[in-house]
Amino acid sequence: MITPLEINVKLPSFRDWYSWMKSSEWRLKWFILLILFKPVIDVFWFIKDSGYFSPAQIVGILTFIVSSYHVLFSKKPRWKEGIRLAFGLFSILLIFNALFLHFSVLSIRAIGEFVRMVTPIPLFLYLRSAIDSSRNLNGVLKTFVISSFFPLGMMIYEGVVGPIRFVAISEYRGGGYRLTGLYADLFNYMSYIIGDFIIITAVLVQRAKRSNSRVIIPFVLLMAITIFGLSGMKHQASWGVFTVILIIFLAFQLKTDSGRRILSIAILGGVFGLQILWNSTIAPLFSKEAAVVTGDLGQERALNGRVYRWTEYFGYWDEVGTLNKFFGVGFSSHQERFGMMSGGMHSDYIRFLFSTGIVGLLAFLWFYLQMVFSIRYYGGALKFLVLSVMVTFIMYGLTANPFGSSGALLYLGLTVMTMATRKTNRL
Repeated sequence: MITPLEINVKLPSFRDWYSWMKSSEWRLKWFILLILFKPVIDVFWFIKDSGYFSPAQIVGILTFIVSSYHVLFSKKPRWKEGIRLAFGLFSILLIFNALFLHFSVLSIRAIGEFVRMVTPIPLFLYLRSAIDSSRNLNGVLKTFVISSFFPLGMMIYEGVVGPIRFVAISEYRGGGYRLTGLYADLFNYMSYIIGDFIIITAVLVQRAKRSNSRVIIPFVLLMAITIFGLSGMKHQASWGVFTVILIIFLAFQLKTDSGRRILSIAILGGVFGLQILWNSTIAPLFSKEAAVVTGDLGQERALNGRVYRWTEYFGYWDEVGTLNKFFGVGFSSHQERFGMMSGGMHSDYIRFLFSTGIVGLLAFLWFYLQMVFSIRYYGGALKFLVLSVMVTFIMYGLTANPFGSSGALLYLGLTVMTMATRKTNRL
């Protein structure tokens, strides 16, 4: 019989959080500071257009170096304990193909692309050692929420006062503009909107379990901010991720009195607000896909043109050798292999199929499934936290690269994923 690993998911007070951060060893403190200052660092993305490295690129390289150092030279390499075979196989194939691809053309850009591609691997292994207590887990979650104050404040300013800059949306997306603030794209906002929603709902699951009635007002405020942000971002996948996490959250509320109150409020709000939200925001956003289904637009226009791009690159996939199909195109001679392994594929699954072959993609998918299956080892809020993160990465992976980015959502996701590799009460 499995005894669930019970860890309270709660956000410490600011005083307790500051005390924890100040007393943390540098092996963890650098990661705390990285999360804390990431929203400000990302504002200066435009520097790279001047021919220089942007602060985000420099931080990305340093993250790779520091996390790799901790993995390779740690005196107590706890990351080795219980490492999944699937993750190991996927990592080896990805690193091998990335090395072969980018170091066959030695350049600063090639090194940068290599670092971007493989950083999630040493960072995940590093975090398996660094997140070694429930206090560290909750401290990192609190750090993420604090770091979101700046981007969410900017998002609210844009929504109330006016856009900082205009990013036009096509008529088939409902028209208008998308909020991105001072950032390069909407994923900076998205990371904090979805990340905060996951963290706060996990805390509410913990509180509801104790029949704590102080969950209603935080839930209502959280829903208001999240829906406000999603409406401004106008991003299809984020609406899907939010909806699924909300359903999971409400399912967790069925066993407690306060949870059932939340469920009642959600149903009541849905009855009165869903139609308005659907007509004003959601239906226009998905109008292009509806036009594809009805035949008014060609299939190549589906998913904002991604289907057309995928069809083109699967044509290149047919041209590579059998060995490359099984183990990756990085060591092939195909001239399109750089594009096939880049983030331009807009899908983790297609990108990893090309980058690591059929064997690597199956290993990656099995790694994800192992973490989903691992929730049986956990109870309450920790189960919800792990499941929500995995749903987020699985769904975003269909049309984006959540496991290949260097953004805030990756930091939160990998932190929680380290919990999904633990089967015993080590915290």
